[in-house]
Amino acid sequence: MATGFTLTKIDYANTPSGSQTWMFEYKLWSDPESSYVLISTELVDVDGNILASPPLEVTGLTDGELYYVRASNLCNSPVDFFVQQIQL
Repeated sequence: MATGFTLTKIDYANTPSGSQTWMFEYKLWSDPESSYVLISTELVDVDGNILASPPLEVTGLTDGELYYVRASNLCNSPVDFFVQQIQL
């Protein structure tokens, strides 16, 4: 029974020349009117490792629900948003 998830890595399409600042958020898929909840803003190295200590963990969620996790590269202008679904 899963009630949370951990974020540890970003898969870059193109390797950046240096660390990038990313913002991580999530929201419940079944509530389209809800807003994203901020998890954290963290540096991500050129290998895609999220440099958070301890790792980014979201807990207290509902088992069986689908969540959207949004990662935003704040070093790009305009900001790029990448959304991944996570089924608990």
